[in-house]
Amino acid sequence: MGLTDIQYKESETGVIPVDWEVKKLCEISVIATGNTPPTNDPSNYGDEFLFVSPADLGKGKWITQTEKKLSRKGFSISRKFPKNSILFTCIGSTIGKSGMAHQELTSNQQINAVLPSSKYSYDFIFYALDYISPRIKSIAGEQAVPIVNKTLFGETLLAVPHIKSEQTAIATALSDADALIENLEELIVKKRNIRQGAMQELLSGKMRLSGFEGNWKSKLLGDMADIKTGKKNNDDKIEHGIYPFFVRSQTVERINSYSFDGEAILIPGEGNIGSIYHYINGKFDYHQRVYKISNFDKNICVKYVYYFMLQNFNAHAMKNTVKATVDSLRLPNFQRFEVYLPPHLEEQKAIARILTDFETEIEILQEKLLKYRMTKHAMMQTLLTGKIRLL
Repeated sequence: MGLTDIQYKESETGVIPVDWEVKKLCEISVIATGNTPPTNDPSNYGDEFLFVSPADLGKGKWITQTEKKLSRKGFSISRKFPKNSILFTCIGSTIGKSGMAHQELTSNQQINAVLPSSKYSYDFIFYALDYISPRIKSIAGEQAVPIVNKTLFGETLLAVPHIKSEQTAIATALSDADALIENLEELIVKKRNIRQGAMQELLSGKMRLSGFEGNWKSKLLGDMADIKTGKKNNDDKIEHGIYPFFVRSQTVERINSYSFDGEAILIPGEGNIGSIYHYINGKFDYHQRVYKISNFDKNICVKYVYYFMLQNFNAHAMKNTVKATVDSLRLPNFQRFEVYLPPHLEEQKAIARILTDFETEIEILQEKLLKYRMTKHAMMQTLLTGKIRLL
């Protein structure tokens, strides 16, 4: 069938091919609800089996990382879901998270298990439910504990190709996209672990770069740089401002003014202390509760100090935080932080270059991952509505 031969029709789910059908979930599958087993009967223990909660869903198509096991007699027999069951969270803030069972398991009462009939592809129904999960979530409404009950969940409408082979082709294409995403995610984790190991070795002096000698030394941050906070508030940010504006979050805002032009490290002194670090060389402005570390001694590589703080400052911050309404750090906390330094500026720069290369490589992979995810989303929009056919 050519693209020009495809005809479409209006349906309850939108425009779909004329040879597709709209079905209620309960018409094409059995829906079972999990249940938390009793724990007050020691005599009720038996063989172990996997027990899934909403926290185990939404990490990919397959549920593979759950570590929780139960060993209850009776319950395990009556509540187990078979391999390939589609699990979908229908209660609480996690409504819409889904996954497929890689083996026989069970779940708590926040999860529904969907078992499609033999006419339908399990994988296709999984992707179809994942695609319309925002619509299902909206059914819960605004209430203290959002819930999509089993009846409402069963009334969910799905647009489905009449021929199972087309369902399978669509699911295979989306599964291939998932595989690419998962492989790239695993590669990013591997690269981060390698970078972390390199930081531990290079920033401690345990591993020296070729051509460098001499004893390392400790120096207080306050003795090598100026440290001060800004004068701006969050209200000063401008959506499309000219310059970076560093506030108390990982997100860098924009602003039309700048109070400093040069190389600096910026760290919030309030909120998520010890977990947010920025390096910049240029014009910028910064919040009144963000510390700017700048004007370093000439024999200090700022980028080296940035990586050293990224690796070591969190422990110092947690130990010295001021317990108020929110955790916060004061100027002396920064001034008294010890930085362990190679004796020569060139060695500091060489270490910084190596770690920057790692960081750049990871950023490139993350951008690639974002493109993969966007591509998969576009595939779901076209394949699961029949705009593009795989016949």
